[in-house]
Amino acid sequence: MSTKDLEAVRKYLLMRVADAFLVCHGPDGPPLLDYLKAIEKEIWCFPENVAKIDGFVKGVDAEGRPTPPMLYFNASIDNAAGTVSVKAAPFKLEGRTLVITRHSPTDSQGVQKPISGKETDMIHELQMQVIDVTKSSSPDAKDSLTFLDFHRQQMKSLYEPLLLKQTKLGKTTALQREAFHESQRVFADKLEEVADCSHEAETAMMPDAAYMKNLPANANYLKVATDPKLVKHFEACIESWIGISTRLIDDKPTHTDLEPQNIPEEVGPTTELKWWKERCAKFSNITEQFQRADVQVVTGVLGATRSNLVREWRKADASLTDASNEAKENVRYLSSLEKFFDALEKEPPSVLLNVLPALISNIQVMYTIARYYSSEKHMMVLFCKITNQLIVACKADIRQGQISASQLWQQAESPESLRALIERLTACIELKKCYVREFRSVSQRLEQQTGGKQFACVATRELHIFGKFELFCKRVLKLIEIFDTIEQFKYLDDYNIDGMGQLIVRFHEYVEELKKKSSHDPLDQSTPTFDKAFNEFNKNIAELESSLQVFINSSFENITSTENALSLLKKFKLILNRQTLRSDLESKYMVIFHNYGLDLENVQKLYERQRHSPPVVRNIPPVAGAITWGRQLLKRIETPMQNFKANRTIMGSQKESKKIIKSYNRIARALIEFETVWLTAWKQSVPNMRSGLNATLLIRNEGKLYINFDMEIIQLIKEARAIKRMDITIPSGAEVVLMQDKKFKYFHGQLSHAISEYERITQAVIPVTKSLMRNNLDTLDKVIRPGEVLLTWTSLNIDTYIDRVLSGIQDLNIVTSRVENVVENRIHANLKFISGTLLVYLPEGQSFTLEQFVSLQEKHIKSQSELMDIKNREVERAADDVIATILSGHPNKGECKLEVANLKSHFNLLMFKAILATTTRSLNLIKKRVGTRGNRTDFMQVDKPLFDVSIERAPPQVVLPPSLEE
Repeated sequence: MSTKDLEAVRKYLLMRVADAFLVCHGPDGPPLLDYLKAIEKEIWCFPENVAKIDGFVKGVDAEGRPTPPMLYFNASIDNAAGTVSVKAAPFKLEGRTLVITRHSPTDSQGVQKPISGKETDMIHELQMQVIDVTKSSSPDAKDSLTFLDFHRQQMKSLYEPLLLKQTKLGKTTALQREAFHESQRVFADKLEEVADCSHEAETAMMPDAAYMKNLPANANYLKVATDPKLVKHFEACIESWIGISTRLIDDKPTHTDLEPQNIPEEVGPTTELKWWKERCAKFSNITEQFQRADVQVVTGVLGATRSNLVREWRKADASLTDASNEAKENVRYLSSLEKFFDALEKEPPSVLLNVLPALISNIQVMYTIARYYSSEKHMMVLFCKITNQLIVACKADIRQGQISASQLWQQAESPESLRALIERLTACIELKKCYVREFRSVSQRLEQQTGGKQFACVATRELHIFGKFELFCKRVLKLIEIFDTIEQFKYLDDYNIDGMGQLIVRFHEYVEELKKKSSHDPLDQSTPTFDKAFNEFNKNIAELESSLQVFINSSFENITSTENALSLLKKFKLILNRQTLRSDLESKYMVIFHNYGLDLENVQKLYERQRHSPPVVRNIPPVAGAITWGRQLLKRIETPMQNFKANRTIMGSQKESKKIIKSYNRIARALIEFETVWLTAWKQSVPNMRSGLNATLLIRNEGKLYINFDMEIIQLIKEARAIKRMDITIPSGAEVVLMQDKKFKYFHGQLSHAISEYERITQAVIPVTKSLMRNNLDTLDKVIRPGEVLLTWTSLNIDTYIDRVLSGIQDLNIVTSRVENVVENRIHANLKFISGTLLVYLPEGQSFTLEQFVSLQEKHIKSQSELMDIKNREVERAADDVIATILSGHPNKGECKLEVANLKSHFNLLMFKAILATTTRSLNLIKKRVGTRGNRTDFMQVDKPLFDVSIERAPPQVVLPPSLEE
């Protein structure tokens, strides 16, 4: 740690110490600046202060040992003298104490790291706590507090808040930390209890030291008794001892003057144990004082004078000893019940149901063996206090930390919290029953024991023990009735039943009126105002129930369906919990039952009319549809009958229900037989329907392939699937077919694809190549042939067969595609090119002499002939490629010479036709040019002639060189 950081932390600590002790600086004290300087001087002038502070800041002392994470500062300021004393020490029992706790992180060895010099880190890592060690107000007390007082205040003000802030305590779990905090609270309570006992201890008056000093070690009591002053002083001492003993023996609890059943409710069994512990501590303290040697001297001197005070003292001492023994024994027995008393204070009634049997059993054991506490008075007080604590526990659990009466009503606002409140109230009733049951069980066990103590003296006063709890439970029962009614009407509101709106509004008004009239605590069984408000509330609810009964009757009058009536009745039974309403609902069953008889007649008529041709719903096969129709009719009459069977009133009235029951049995039997007939007929038809699986996969008709799949198989699969969904066992044959459903669909789809591809490819074969491709087509037909003659739908190698067929189709498709590609792109394209070629070249608007014309056409024809020759050779090579492609997989190519020759002659003919077409087009073009005529519409426009000629006179003729013949 750097020196700069150390100085910063020192300065920060100095300011915090000054802030903590500034309240000690009075108006008449030294100036504030001098006060701060004095504190700084006091802190740093002592080497032990510097060592403690530096070790606290660094985390280790000068020898490298880890230092505690807590630092104490004690201050003593004398404002009159102007002096200040501040020291860093473990603790000091005077003045004002500042405790600084360090929360810096630890290293790998668990040693806290030095405090950082940053102010933000210091604020985060250092926690300040000031403890005021106030002086006792008793004039007999010393100026400073006792050791117990200081540590009690330290536990409450420092350690408990500090430890509760720790989210982590080493590697402990959450349960371990909770157990640690609980043990810490128990220790603090014990410490506080011991400290309180020490304050209430009596101090006996002892002989003056001046008199005892003058007594020799082996003094003669007769000789000493001659001193009147000494005797008088000793008599005053022994009188005070007798008074203290009498006062301690006669000390009674706070509520001793009350009957046990009248003990205040807040007084529980823990106060009984605490009082006996305090009494035992007082006796132990005074007994220790009376065992001193001075007491023996006083009694010896006064005994020599034959004083009556000695006899009184011995009598008081014997009574004190007996009372001390009683207190010790009672503390011992009651301490064995302390864990049960703690449970009564902390646990809810649902847990106390398991605690009470063990508590009552332990009280029984204590009652049978205790010497002092087995009296009727003690047991009555104990049981009455246990009753008080049970009532307090019930109230605390019901309130859930809430105090006011309005907050109790707030728990009834949501359905979840309302149900939880009713369950907690019911647990209180169960707790009281358990308490009474266990108490009476112990009484009976004690009565069966001969020669032992009996519980009868207490059992005869059960009213005093349980009376207050009984009154509380009566109040709880009233609250349960109120909250049950609230829950009932909440359900009515949530169901949104038409016509209930006004009744719900009236109910809410009654509840608000009840809340106003019972503004006091409803759980306080001693207040009669709630009972009056409850009686008035019940009167209003009775009127509301009458209106609700009228509404229920009108609701059932408008319902014609038996199922709807039973559904509404069930809904009302779930909602309405009050006895008057439930009895009225029970009477509705007979009315609905008579209407049910009419429904039976309607179902019978419907069955007779439609049984030969039952209506079938959409997408359901006929057999399954008929069974579904029959089952729906059966369910229509069976569901209401199941509700009626549970009603004893209907089943008990033989005359009225016998006819309807017989009609139900007759119709139900007919519907079951109807289902059986349809199902049996279908099961018998399954073998015939399965015979379609023995057919071949494919069939050829007029050269065209078809899938040979019987549609009865599809119907069988649909029926089997639908019937199986009804939880009906289907025949094994149908089960096998149903299991192969996906396989059949897959095979059917693959075969459909194969046939469509086969049709497409065979149609795509060029007719002129068909004879040459006969071998390819025959090869594919051989692959397809097993599906036409051998393979059935039950064969095991269908998938292999389909793969071979698809492979053969793919091979044929490759050959066909290649042939088509060559013919279209290499043969027909070249033939088209040749057909479009011109063998003459006649430019427009130009005339030629004969020599020019011949020369130009010879040159053009030569170039075009060369190009046509190239295209001819390309066509020839393409034809060879077509033949090679087709015959690539042929085993005997020599057998196809005729087909090859025919194909070549076909292509030769096509070439001849192409050349003929181009020659014809060329000659027609010459003809058109030579035989041109002028434009008949415009005689001024005349086409330029093809040939240039000159006319010469050769009398007697005109000559045209060259001549027309030339």
